Amino acid sequence: MALSKNAKLVILAAIPLITFLLPAPEGLSLIAWRLLGVYIATIVGLVMKPYGEPVILLAAIAVSGAIIGNTEGAKEFVKAGDILNGYKSGTTWLIFTAFTLSSAFVITGLGKRIAYHMIGAMGSTTLRLGYVTMFLDLLLSPATPSNTARSGGIIFPIINSVAVALGSDPEKSPKKAGRYLMMNVYMVVKTTSYIS
Repeated sequence: MALSKNAKLVILAAIPLITFLLPAPEGLSLIAWRLLGVYIATIVGLVMKPYGEPVILLAAIAVSGAIIGNTEGAKEFVKAGDILNGYKSGTTWLIFTAFTLSSAFVITGLGKRIAYHMIGAMGSTTLRLGYVTMFLDLLLSPATPSNTARSGGIIFPIINSVAVALGSDPEKSPKKAGRYLMMNVYMVVKTTSYIS
C-alpha cells in the first residue's frame, strides 16, 4: 500500500515531535536528543520521498537551525555555523558545478555537438579518439583541480556522446567503441590526476 504525500509528511513531522515531547535519555544532552529526531526524520524522508532530496535536506537544515536557536543551552553545544559547515568547502561547490555543467551538456546537446566535431575532425580510428581524449583531459587538468569534477562533469558526457554517436549504446551494444573509450577515460583521468 502506497502512502499519500500527506501521510508521509505527517510521519516525518511526528519523528522530531516525539523527541521534543519525550525527555532526553540519561547521558544524552537535550540538544543531541532533539537533533537525533531531525536526523532520523531526514533519513526516513530520503527513503519515503514525499519531496525531492534537496527539499528534504534544506528542511532538515532549517529545522536543525530552529532547534539550536530555541533549545536552552544549545548555543554553547553547537554553533549554528556548524550546521552549514559543509557548504563552505570549495571542493563541494566545484564538484556540484561540474555535475551541473554535465547535466547542461546532456540537456542542451552540447556534448553531442562536441562529439560529432571530434569524430569529424580527428576520429578516423578509435585509437585517435583515445588520443584526443587524453589531450582534452590533459588540457583541462590544470584548470580543474578536482579530477572527479573534471572526469564526471566534463569529460564523461563528451566521451559518452562520442560512444553513442559511434553506435555504442551502454545498454544494447557496449562492446563497440564505448567500452574502449570508457576504459580509456578511466586510465587517462588517473594519469592526469597524478600529473597535475
